[in-house]
Amino acid sequence: MNWDERIDEVWADATGEEVGDEIIARIDALAAERGADDARAEFERAGARDSAGRPAEAVVLYRRALELGLDAEHRPQAVVQLASSLRNLGEFPHLPRYHRSMTAYAHDIADADA
Repeated sequence: MNWDERIDEVWADATGEEVGDEIIARIDALAAERGADDARAEFERAGARDSAGRPAEAVVLYRRALELGLDAEHRPQAVVQLASSLRNLGEFPHLPRYHRSMTAYAHDIADADA
């Protein structure tokens, strides 16, 4: 099973239950296989913490994933989830560096739902 399939398996196991330390530990172990400078690994680590109700931890990791150059498939999701985490922290998503991206992603999502 490749790395993506193993990540998907962890998320499938977490479906319908509250994400806690076990899921975070599993995601972190898989992320460690790719190293600390891997954008996708940082994105998955952020998502685990976001899902566990730890938005402050997630924000740091989402930002790192974006700075490392997250791929086009996962970048829109990371930007939206970062904005959501910031909102949950009371830091309404004033993201000047990502404004253009956020606008484009919002249009893409609206078009996909139409």
